[in-house]
Amino acid sequence: MAVLRNIKLDTIKSAIALTMSDEDTARDWARQRWGVANAPEHVTKAAVSSTISSDVDTTASVLEDRAFFGLVAERAVLPRLRGIRRSGFRVRTVTTSGATAVFLGEGKAIPTFRPQFSNTGLLPKKVAAMTIATEAALNEASGIEATIHADLTAAFIDAMDGALLAPGNAGNAVTPASITNGVSPVIASSDPAEDFEALVDNLGGDPGAAYVIMSPVSATRLAGHQIGREVGARGGEIAGIPVITSRRCPRDLVVLVDPGGLIADWEDVVHIEASRHGTVKMDTEPTMTADSPTETTTLSLWQSNCVGFRAVGRVAWQRVRAGSVAVLQGGTGSWLF
Repeated sequence: MAVLRNIKLDTIKSAIALTMSDEDTARDWARQRWGVANAPEHVTKAAVSSTISSDVDTTASVLEDRAFFGLVAERAVLPRLRGIRRSGFRVRTVTTSGATAVFLGEGKAIPTFRPQFSNTGLLPKKVAAMTIATEAALNEASGIEATIHADLTAAFIDAMDGALLAPGNAGNAVTPASITNGVSPVIASSDPAEDFEALVDNLGGDPGAAYVIMSPVSATRLAGHQIGREVGARGGEIAGIPVITSRRCPRDLVVLVDPGGLIADWEDVVHIEASRHGTVKMDTEPTMTADSPTETTTLSLWQSNCVGFRAVGRVAWQRVRAGSVAVLQGGTGSWLF
């Protein structure tokens, strides 16, 4: 019986092979490491160089992965909001207009909403994830490529969801502002049914097109109430409104969003890079500032016989219609706290 190769891991396998050997022998190295059936069909560097500067050296193996963001899109909040308005980066875009339909008399003009335009369009922001593996693990550990891929995917999702939902994220030169920033919250009570009624009343968009976003913990807590009987840690529905859960959504926050009031774009191609050289900034609990992550120690990849892997992509979003996002904020004594 033929074994089907997991092609989603081909880019990571190629990056490993190119780093542990060279471009001329990488294909043979991959066949030896994973067998002929499981080795990637082509092992070649991307035609372009890295899209982001860092302490990893410029000779790193850079590959274009067209499947990576597809896996991110299955779990990250932003791509799952059906009805969101896709706009190209730096493209002049209609932001607050809409279409209207009327029964029209013969020869009469069709009334049209007065549009407002974004003259600059969405500015792309780079999102990057990084993980490290030892050379010994890359040579011998079973399933190491799946572990690297899973780590990078999860980190990518966390970065996007965290920035998208955090009320305190006002945006800066490197990070898009969250869709909840500046939204006056509905204060949660001990009755989730009343809270959701107030949340829907506070939405200026279309509840019939809206999504609820909350943390898996909050969704599980809500499942103990009558209104949450169709909700669980992996989502569900509240009064017919789809629920998306994200571990990066604050536990004291519930977001109701009409995607038609947002514009967004992202690149489907993600650059996967690997290097045995360079110095990596590390922390046990890294936090982000406007320009760079905090650091408490550094690691030389070459001296420690390690390889660094990173995924780099571009994404942007913007809330463009007032009232398209409503927020429920929990406090002491509420069902969310």
